[in-house]
This record gives sequence, structure tokens and C-alpha cells, in this order.
Amino acid sequence: MNVVAFGRPRVSGPGKSSAVSQSPHSPNAPAFASLSPTEQAEIIAAAAEGNPNARSRLVTAHLSWVSAAVGEQPEDTLAPDDLYQEGLLGLVEAIAAFPGGTAQELEAFCRLHIAASIDRARNAEAAARQEAREAVESAEQYERAEIFLARELGRMPTDRELAAKLEWTEHRTGEMRQMVHEARRRHDEEMVELLEVDYPEGDAGPGRATAADLELS
Repeated sequence: MNVVAFGRPRVSGPGKSSAVSQSPHSPNAPAFASLSPTEQAEIIAAAAEGNPNARSRLVTAHLSWVSAAVGEQPEDTLAPDDLYQEGLLGLVEAIAAFPGGTAQELEAFCRLHIAASIDRARNAEAAARQEAREAVESAEQYERAEIFLARELGRMPTDRELAAKLEWTEHRTGEMRQMVHEARRRHDEEMVELLEVDYPEGDAGPGRATAADLELS
């Protein structure tokens, strides 16, 4: 039996229709769009009450909303698969949070959540890329200042001297020094590993001269 509360349709125990109780993966489950408005309203109401089958039916029935939102995104953004996953997460969260209402209200509610979920992911990715660019720029500034002062002083500069040159705090300068020196160490280790690779006789490896090459020169 359907119970109406505050103008919202609700489904109560024994009177649930088969459309509500059927799993979305059941071969006998009709497509949501093919259901009557009454059956659709019952599924929406059941989903609002927390019925897992009803919620799954709604997610499966409205994946096109996610695809549409992904298609509206600019190209210079996350990969389509990542955008789809974020949009799908927004759809699932929206259906779980939907308080109940008409199919039109559900669509508006879900589309807003899908768009918001995608926007959060895009903004987080943009922030991460900007942070990475700024880190690279800071590292380059540090290296230029270190080389300049080393030549000028005839020795490696201290963090205080570098901080004064860069107009940074000593703390930031120290952190950047550790980052740059760690990057150099890893680069040197990779080069050593490359040079230690065993190549076939007569092949010294990329960019390396063999004894025969030296004799010819």
C-alpha cells in the first residue's frame, strides 16, 4: 500500500510492487523507462527509503546522465574514464541522498551531484598540476641561485645566503635544498645503473664509444 507523507510517495512493506523488489540484474527486470509513472514513482520512493534494489535500479537506469556530463567537459581535463568514475560516484551519492520526489526532481538532483563530483575532481587535478609546476619552478630558481652564489663565493652557499638571494624563508630554502639534492641523487643513481648495464661484446651501450670506435678516431 502506498502511503503519502508531506506530499512525497512512500512505499510500505507488503504492498511493494514487483518493480521495486526486483534486482536490476534480474533478466526479468523491465527497463526503468518502460515502467508506468506509478511504478517509477514507487521505485524512487523505495530508493529514498533506503531500498538497495530500488537504488541500484535508479543507478543502472540513469548512467546516461553520467555520460552526458562527461561529454560536456573540455578536453584539457582528466581522462574520460576518470571523469566517468567521478560522475558515477556523484550519481550513486545523489540517489542515496535523494529525499524523495518526482522523476523530474530526481533528475535535477542527480545531474547537479554528478556535475559537482566531476568539478571537484577536475579542480583537485588542476590544483595538483599547478602545485607540481610551482615546485619545478622553485627548484629551478634554487638551482640557479645556488650556482650563482657558488661561483661568486667560491664555495657552496648556506641556506641563509640562498634565502637572502631568493627572498625566501630559511625554512623554505632548506626544504627546497633537500628536494633538489634528493632529485640529483636519484638522477645520479639512475645514470650509474644505466652505465653498469651489460651490453653484448662490441656494444658499449647508447652514447658510449667502444674500443674500436676509439681506435678509428
